[in-house]
Amino acid sequence: ILVCEAAGYDVVLVETVGVGQSETVVADMVDFFLVLMIAGAGDDLQGIKKGVLELADMVAINKADGDNRSRAELAAADYRSALHLIRPASPTWTPPVLTCSGLTDEGLDELWAQIEVHREKLSATGELEERRRGQQVRWMWSMLDDRLRDDLRGRPEVTERIGELEALVRRGELTASMAVDDVWQLYLDLRGTGARPRHPEHDLGTLSTTATCPVARPGVPSGDAASDGARGRCRGGGRGGAGHGRARAERR
Repeated sequence: ILVCEAAGYDVVLVETVGVGQSETVVADMVDFFLVLMIAGAGDDLQGIKKGVLELADMVAINKADGDNRSRAELAAADYRSALHLIRPASPTWTPPVLTCSGLTDEGLDELWAQIEVHREKLSATGELEERRRGQQVRWMWSMLDDRLRDDLRGRPEVTERIGELEALVRRGELTASMAVDDVWQLYLDLRGTGARPRHPEHDLGTLSTTATCPVARPGVPSGDAASDGARGRCRGGGRGGAGHGRARAERR
């Protein structure tokens, strides 16, 4: 997404493989989440099972053409009924359900018009900007989780001990909580001795830095390529937050 922004694109489409987990991840990266379904292929049941309706800003039933048009209309009616049972994520927006056809281009203009209406409404109330800020915070924690896990697993002593503890937990000779305490204490002890991880760039050792960097929100062109690039360098390669800010991080 960042690369597309830097290239000057103001609309970026992110497609998922439709297996469930990827939808949850992508929904936390975009301004508008469109759930695309087809009628008569079991997608209606799968969509409900995977919980994607709770994430949807709009549901579109594709292939609403020819003999399949009536089935698409029935599926759309079912989804409208299902959405009435779900509390909308925004008090400003109730996810619409549309039918369309990629083959004949029917309904595509209406679909795009709804996306623009969504943007206008949520921008006017400030919800869009708040959503983006929340995404930045969740991304921060996701990156922190990844770095901590990489640092922990990058130490041979820890990975060896984890293998031993897994066997004990599997045999019922040790509780999961006790195993976690054991691994965590070993990790802290190793860090206290100055042991280096396999990936020095992920080291969480002594750090004291103060930096001010302009950042821009993914999905909205800032008009300043330098600003767009700067956010990727903030906090050692992490993506910056919304607006201009001063960040200070210290580790002892």
